[in-house]
Amino acid sequence: MVFGRILGTLFGASLAGGIGAILGFYLGYQFDKGLNAHMGKAPQATHELQRVFFETAFAVMGHIAKADGRVNEQEIHAARRIMEQLQLNESQKLEAMRQFNLGKEFDFQLDVALKQLHLATQGYWPLLRLFVELQFQTAYADGPLHPDERERLEYMGRALGLSSMIIQQMDARFRAEHSFNRHEHAHQHSQWHHHQSHHRQHQQQEQN
Repeated sequence: MVFGRILGTLFGASLAGGIGAILGFYLGYQFDKGLNAHMGKAPQATHELQRVFFETAFAVMGHIAKADGRVNEQEIHAARRIMEQLQLNESQKLEAMRQFNLGKEFDFQLDVALKQLHLATQGYWPLLRLFVELQFQTAYADGPLHPDERERLEYMGRALGLSSMIIQQMDARFRAEHSFNRHEHAHQHSQWHHHQSHHRQHQQQEQN
């Protein structure tokens, strides 16, 4: 089973680039060993688990993205970026987007989706935690959380058996990462403007 290695590489890359991806791959390997021990190694069971996990993941992404009333381009881009990082083929990407759109619907049944996920994972806590982290990562794609997004994320975490402390720690980590990335982007933007201004001054001096 390479389930954890796929997810570990995804999260490692999102947090720390190439080195993070290598670390995530190793941690994912350890994750797979634990998941095999918990679930068994039946190929059919593994295939069903992966199907339910990824379909539910993209459906809930759509649901969380719509929580503030609208889905914006940053959230759609985040979902597509995750598809690329997971190396989904074209048919899998189409299915992922279909699930994302289903999650946006008014009548999407979050409780039913979470129960199916919990059943498929047999309550395997590390995998459920990864699922919630994936939702936090996507939710922060367009900036600070809307109150309705935070409420649904917290509800989802509790429904999957995560403690309030764990959920708060996740929120704090992704909030800090978002703040750091925003400040880093602003710094780079300021440097670019400074360089452009200096370049124009230099050209003017040469013309004079």
